[in-house]
Amino acid sequence: MKLRLLPVVVFSFSKRVCEELSYTLGSLDLNDHKDKGVVYNFVDRSVKRLQEVDRRLPQVRRVRDLAARGIGVHHAGMLPLLKEVVELLF
Repeated sequence: MKLRLLPVVVFSFSKRVCEELSYTLGSLDLNDHKDKGVVYNFVDRSVKRLQEVDRRLPQVRRVRDLAARGIGVHHAGMLPLLKEVVELLF
C-alpha cells in the first residue's frame, strides 16, 4: 500500500539549522517533470522583479532548485521576495 504523506512541514527556530536541514535533503526529489516546469516558470517570473545583481545571489538559485524538487525553505535571512515565493508555492 502506497501512503501519500505529503506535504510535510519541518520547523526550526534557527536560520543556520534551517539551511543545514535543506542541504541534508540532498537529492530528494518530490516533483515530477511537469511540476518542476510549473515551479521553474513561477520562480523565474517572480525573480524578474529583483534587480539583476540580486537575481544572481546564491539564495535565489538555491530556492529555485529546492522548490523545483518540492522542498520549501523559509527563514528571516532570505530576501522578502523569495519568502513570498515559498509561501505561494507551499
